[in-house]
Amino acid sequence: MNAVQYAFHLDVMEAALAARVPYLDFGGLFHMTRRQLALDERFRAAGLLAVPGLGQVPGVSNVLAMQAAADLDRVDRIVIRDGWRDLTVNGPELL
Repeated sequence: MNAVQYAFHLDVMEAALAARVPYLDFGGLFHMTRRQLALDERFRAAGLLAVPGLGQVPGVSNVLAMQAAADLDRVDRIVIRDGWRDLTVNGPELL
């Protein structure tokens, strides 16, 4: 399971291929995911599973919302919002 900053996803995927182990990550930005999908054939040829984007939204956020709803008598609506701002020195330019 890769949980590093998305800018390193391709390097970690290459390492997974070299180590012949499956790959999973929490996701990143859309343009990174598209670059990751280009490695699909190499993972298939190696007989390895690679799943990018098992992230928080949707994913963990939905599970947590359902758990919270199960603890309540009544739920009319669930609204999930998520966001972030890259405050690293290099930000998206690193890619």
